[in-house]
Amino acid sequence: MFGTFQEEIDGTVVFGLTHPINTFDPIVVQTHHLVHIFKTAWAKKGFWNKVFVFIKGPGWDEGKPRLGLPEDIPEVSYPHTIYNPSTSIKIQLYILVRLIIIFF
Repeated sequence: MFGTFQEEIDGTVVFGLTHPINTFDPIVVQTHHLVHIFKTAWAKKGFWNKVFVFIKGPGWDEGKPRLGLPEDIPEVSYPHTIYNPSTSIKIQLYILVRLIIIFF
């Protein structure tokens, strides 16, 4: 429908973001790309280049097509590291006690 279908060649498909988010904070997860867009616009020289950051595609840069160049797409490798921070036993017990209290 959008011309983004690509047939699986070797059977290894990697799902996720090209720039992983290493947090579980829902505010950061929802706004990280918007923050990236504003930082990119702020760094551009000239008024129209700042406007084009919002209008054109995510791969756009000065002198490139509207959606950027396919060569600039970052390579995603498999296996990738999964963000899984460890929590102490004290915090796990606290969460368990709070869950039991809320349940009853």
